[in-house]
Amino acid sequence: MFDIIIPCYNSSSSIERAVLSAIHPFVNRIIVVDDGSTDESLIILESLSHVNELLVVSKSNGGPGSARNTGLQLATSEYIIFLDSDDILIKDSLFLLKEQLQGSCVDLLSVKHTTKLHGFRQNKAKSKLVAVEDLYFEVLLDGSVKSAPWSYVLSRKYLESTGLYFSDELTVYEDCLFVKMLCLSDNRPTIQISNIVTTVITVDCNSLSRSIDENKLSQFVKMLFDTKNGLNLSDLDFQLFYMCQIFGLSRNLGIRTYEKELLDELS
Repeated sequence: MFDIIIPCYNSSSSIERAVLSAIHPFVNRIIVVDDGSTDESLIILESLSHVNELLVVSKSNGGPGSARNTGLQLATSEYIIFLDSDDILIKDSLFLLKEQLQGSCVDLLSVKHTTKLHGFRQNKAKSKLVAVEDLYFEVLLDGSVKSAPWSYVLSRKYLESTGLYFSDELTVYEDCLFVKMLCLSDNRPTIQISNIVTTVITVDCNSLSRSIDENKLSQFVKMLFDTKNGLNLSDLDFQLFYMCQIFGLSRNLGIRTYEKELLDELS
């Protein structure tokens, strides 16, 4: 029912734990895409050859978006789960996911995460289906659906029908752009917001997403603005969406001076 896609780059300290956490009767394949690691990641993955579900692909370094795209091209299961190489999949959550997805028409199931391995409570009862007409507000402005790859379960057939993939050009926030493009495309997904906790994430203060400067943010802004022609939005709606995304990122990253430039560009 599920394929797990794990991009891997210099993850020798955590990749074994991530792979072993993904072994489950409902998981058909664990697809690890090594993105040109220079540490012992590949050696560790070779030592896991006894894991029947494991498929390891090695490629030259192209960034997390490129690695996830390679995994998507190899996926064959009904649903896709993305897992970062330093995170842990909560095995019990897969039973709840199957129960919620089986027989449904959901294209994207929004799920929760935790930073603790123990001490959290699963709550499958609270979930809601997002009407297509509410996608713009709930997903893009309110932030009910997160954009981190581990925050959703995706229908493979739906994704194939859109022809959309992660950006190979962005090295940061390629995941943010991917989800926004899905939700604003002509073929908008049926989204269900769930409280199922699927992933224990590692918070790394030295991670790529926490070391962004204005140049990298500018790269994201330019690509976001370039998507306008492919979106079914009025100019006013796009400007509101655009400002919400960039203001949110710039505030999170502490880049306040960028906001005035943004307003000047949109005025």
